[in-house]
Amino acid sequence: MRSIFSFRFALSIFDISLFLNFDRSAVTLMLWSASF
Repeated sequence: MRSIFSFRFALSIFDISLFLNFDRSAVTLMLWSASF
């Protein structure tokens, strides 16, 4: 259940970063770190 929450949290960060047009490498790093 905690992994699902972190996954949704990472997805929300991904959506926000895409909206703000952030660097893709930073987004990938956040997604990768959030999965652990």
